[in-house]
Amino acid sequence: MDKRAQDARGMKRGAMLTALLIGAFVAFLNENLLTNAFPGLKREFNVAASTIQWL
Repeated sequence: MDKRAQDARGMKRGAMLTALLIGAFVAFLNENLLTNAFPGLKREFNVAASTIQWL
């Protein structure tokens, strides 16, 4: 395999890893924000906790 092919594979791998890390961070942040919003959503929509968790 020549040098350019190895460089191209490394760049794709790095881009994929970056995208996965950013996605994991956003998912983690979203989960934490929703956990803090649940009590307010329960009051606002007047529904049970089991209903809110499926939003």
